[in-house]
Amino acid sequence: DSAAKVFLGKNPFYSKYQKKSSDPVPFKEIIDNYYTTPRFSVWVSVGKQLTMPMVDTVHVITDTVQMEPNYEITDNQMVQLGIEYHPWKYLSLSLAAMYTKDEYTRTIDRNSTTNGIERTATSIFHYHEESKVIALPLRIEGYWIRKDYQNWVPIMYVGIMPKYVLKSKYNASTEVPGQPHYQVENKAHNLADKTRLNVAASFGLK
Repeated sequence: DSAAKVFLGKNPFYSKYQKKSSDPVPFKEIIDNYYTTPRFSVWVSVGKQLTMPMVDTVHVITDTVQMEPNYEITDNQMVQLGIEYHPWKYLSLSLAAMYTKDEYTRTIDRNSTTNGIERTATSIFHYHEESKVIALPLRIEGYWIRKDYQNWVPIMYVGIMPKYVLKSKYNASTEVPGQPHYQVENKAHNLADKTRLNVAASFGLK
């Protein structure tokens, strides 16, 4: 390994598959069995975030029958920039800044009338919210002891993720069939009504 390290340090683009290679077979085998793990690495990821509302914890004050609301997730985007450090072959530390944008609409019948089996809503409450959050997850990952050149490697990770609400706004309206919406004044920044700093714990396998 030490000989391969010195050689590849001077010839980083060496390949045993190059044309007209007259290197001896034992030397090629040494190079072929030598591998390294990057000490530092960076990545960028973009995707959609899955939101699962906890409907049993939120009820409209005027809703005496506590009907189950309907949620429509319209926009959930995420972008992340991270850096990873490998202090040891089977252990890594990662820190990744993550920006998320969430948008959803919550609809619930405030009052209803029942005609036989069919239920007709007499008023419908609409609530629309948008939020932007930045997070800084810190994660420690441990790799299973494995043979070399495996295609699949199980990893266990644990970590914490502080989250900070950058922006939040909402508007609400009440719909009565046959009448125009009554819209509440749009609150562009209602950050004072929220816990702006949150911390989450994470763990799992991948």
